[in-house]
Parts: sequence; C-alpha cells; structure tokens
Amino acid sequence: MNFSIMGISRDLLLHAYGADCTLECDKMIIVGKSIESYGDFEIPWKNIGWFHDRIIVKEFQLVLNIVSPTAAEVKNFISYINSTIRLSIYA
Repeated sequence: MNFSIMGISRDLLLHAYGADCTLECDKMIIVGKSIESYGDFEIPWKNIGWFHDRIIVKEFQLVLNIVSPTAAEVKNFISYINSTIRLSIYA
C-alpha cells in the first residue's frame, strides 16, 4: 500500500485478521499490525528518502457497524504508529 500526501509518500504493509459478527451484533472487527515481509513473497518497497518513508503500525483495531447490505460506519478506530503517535477516532 502506498500513501501520498502533498508529494510525500509512505509505504505500509499490514497483516490483519477479521471477525465477522454480523449475525450476532451487525459488526465486523479487524485487528492487525505492520509486518516487514510476507513469507517468500518479494515486497516492492520504495527506497527511503526525502519524500518517501515507511509507516510502522504497532497496533491496529477497527470496529465496523454494518448499517445496510452496502454501507458500514466506523464505530471505533485505534492505531498506534511508530509507538509514539496514537490516533483515536470514535464515530
């Protein structure tokens, strides 16, 4: 995954697991973290430089509230990036 904000790009490779709880409570739960490699698969990382760097996500938690067959809203989103910055969004 490659993100670009005003000419600055970032690489990110997440390993995540999901739980489908739509029958019980109309929610999906996704948790994960960054990984450096994926088995024998070659990751095409860009070189780190002035306008490019890598994002390291220490912990990622997301709860989706399913509102219809084609729509969902974010209930809780917590991500710890580089173990120093914490992002929390509660919808």
